[in-house]
Amino acid sequence: MTTVLITGGSRGIGAATARLAAQAGYAVGLSYRQDAQAAVGIVREIEAAGGRALAVQPDVGNPDDVERIFDTVQTGLGGLHALVSNAGTLERQARVDELDAARLQRVLTAVSSSIEGPTTRPSTPLPTAALLRCSLRSFRCIEGHLQYT
Repeated sequence: MTTVLITGGSRGIGAATARLAAQAGYAVGLSYRQDAQAAVGIVREIEAAGGRALAVQPDVGNPDDVERIFDTVQTGLGGLHALVSNAGTLERQARVDELDAARLQRVLTAVSSSIEGPTTRPSTPLPTAALLRCSLRSFRCIEGHLQYT
């Protein structure tokens, strides 16, 4: 079974992506920041439909926690083949030119850690496909490549 990790997978676009991936036959690992109830709900929903899923609560701004996400998904679901890097820091919506330096740094640190964390440790096998945060209408994995439409 092909496994996908979806950071920020308990709500919104991440939860919708987790459901869609499970419907497409993926085993789904998802990470969440605070809402354990929402994350467990997505996992139960996927399992009730016959899929495999697990949830992990990390701080995606902490590279050690990012490493733990990858290890947990690989161990719990038997590998990792794709990554949807959807986690981010949510604050008051603002245009990029309205962000102060501290807020911009928080956003960039979260995104950077969720992508670079596993690449800094050679012992961590990397997924064969990755998709960065975006609005998803659909995706599928063909020969190791995520197709986004």
